[in-house]
Amino acid sequence: MTQHDARLLAITNVTLAYGKRVVVDDVSLTVPTGPFGLGLIGESGSGKTTIARAALGLLPVKSGVIAVDGMNLARLSRSERRNYRRIVQPVFQDGTEVLDPRMTVRASLQEALRVVGRPAHGDVVADLLVDVGLRADVMKLHPHQLSGGQRQRVAIARALATEPRLLILDEPTSALDVTVQARVLDLFEKLREERQLSFLLITHNLAIVDRLCDEAAVISAGKIVERGTTADVLGDPRHAYTKKLIASVPRLAVS
Repeated sequence: MTQHDARLLAITNVTLAYGKRVVVDDVSLTVPTGPFGLGLIGESGSGKTTIARAALGLLPVKSGVIAVDGMNLARLSRSERRNYRRIVQPVFQDGTEVLDPRMTVRASLQEALRVVGRPAHGDVVADLLVDVGLRADVMKLHPHQLSGGQRQRVAIARALATEPRLLILDEPTSALDVTVQARVLDLFEKLREERQLSFLLITHNLAIVDRLCDEAAVISAGKIVERGTTADVLGDPRHAYTKKLIASVPRLAVS
């Protein structure tokens, strides 16, 4: 058995809808135990963020099954729900989505630690900040006192507080300028290897998929039209939509 045999996230024949409008139609995807990255690529409105929301338990499935570490999200017991919250954490486009503006960085990270029953004293908070490349004295600041890159690093630290195995990254660098983006990508690469993390990356930026992902899947109008290794999908696309998408989306030189 290889390190990528176990299915950490299994999305099986899943259909998702808002009311009567189907936005994801019979999609199947798997993300194995890490270190591993799957990039889900698509244009705005393709259904990729809807899949992320469902995998985070924020949207019920119309049909099919989403399972994390063998646990069906639609049928979680109380203990399984607690375990799921430890295993899976999101990182969104902008750190302000998960940081309460009224709370200091220290209080925000302590809140995340307490939710999963981890010690929440200052040394643990400081270690989390250092792990994401921030000085420990940042913990006394509020979100509005931080730069965009610092806020995103704090958001990543908050995600790491639960000691997750899977990060769902929804356009995690698109709000940052190119220089800061490159540094945050360096951080994701480091964390992926050091913590043996898996990523489900939701993005339209092909350079980030190239950088962080072992495999890529392309979604169009709610259906997966192509999936394979990142090198094959981006370097030798087979589906007409994938070819069109790659031709129309600049592959930014992120290094």
